[in-house]
Amino acid sequence: MSRWLLTPVKPLVEAKSRLSPLLTAEERGDLTRCLLERTLLLAQQSALFTRLLVISRDPHVWEIAQAAGASPLPEAGQTLNGALLQGASYACQQGAGSILILPADLPLLTLQDLAALCALGDTGDGLAIGPAQDGGTNALHLRLPAALPFCFGEDSFAHHMAAAHAAGLTPQIYDSVTLRFDLDQPHHWLAWAASPAALTAGFPALQEAARLPCSRGD
Repeated sequence: MSRWLLTPVKPLVEAKSRLSPLLTAEERGDLTRCLLERTLLLAQQSALFTRLLVISRDPHVWEIAQAAGASPLPEAGQTLNGALLQGASYACQQGAGSILILPADLPLLTLQDLAALCALGDTGDGLAIGPAQDGGTNALHLRLPAALPFCFGEDSFAHHMAAAHAAGLTPQIYDSVTLRFDLDQPHHWLAWAASPAALTAGFPALQEAARLPCSRGD
């Protein structure tokens, strides 16, 4: 079955606005670029996906996606769930049998996470959900055409679970420390910046100015 990765990305100038008390707009844009490149690199290394699709309204994000071997899809709307519906519809029209939706802000994401999510997605109803640390959803695998409405936003894990049961689907839950952690709130950033994971995940050491430069050689 043809499986695609679908990653939505905000315009770089809007990305990670909740980290604005700690990082400048430029730093937040650099952070988003680094995380996106890392996510796409892991996806390529996994050899689990027929195609990598990045949906965004930002031409700079399209360029990053293309340079990383992914296909950019210009976003038509202004909402996350609308973007995912657009991306899922496009993937289905192009022959994809299933998709794995991942955000691009998972600095601890591993190849093992990707393999486990896809393995769960190959069983049962093809629905696998990975919870986030704040009650959100950090991964969603489903078969196409999608029989589940996208419910990303506050408490989206519970909303996705309820929607799955309402649709008569049995979701497989993949819960891991590495998938749960995202860089969303200032305290997430502070925990990340103080941890050795900033190095082991492929990013250089953080500097006193709290910048996170991206080394394409890592």
